[in-house]
Amino acid sequence: MALLIALAVGLGIILVLALWFFAIYNGLVRLRQEVKNSWAQIDVQLKRRHDLIPNLVETVKGYAGHEKSTLEEVVKARLLHPLLCSLFAHRERRQEILSLTCPKLIT
Repeated sequence: MALLIALAVGLGIILVLALWFFAIYNGLVRLRQEVKNSWAQIDVQLKRRHDLIPNLVETVKGYAGHEKSTLEEVVKARLLHPLLCSLFAHRERRQEILSLTCPKLIT
């Protein structure tokens, strides 16, 4: 009878160790899959980022053109201001002419 109990306890310990081993193994496999999935997601994000670079370049080119035209308008307005001051003595008239030439600068 003692032999049967010792055998049952031994098999129980072996069974618990086997279950523990399989649980640890499955956890490690799950973690490995999560790491692979995470790297795949990083690759996807890097690909999307790489694909968006041409759009960003075009946007910057468009904005640079807008900035150039805006700067030209500012320079033109600065050059016109002294001329307007000498031509028109009334401040209201100068402001009216400047406000007509500068609406693009505000937008």
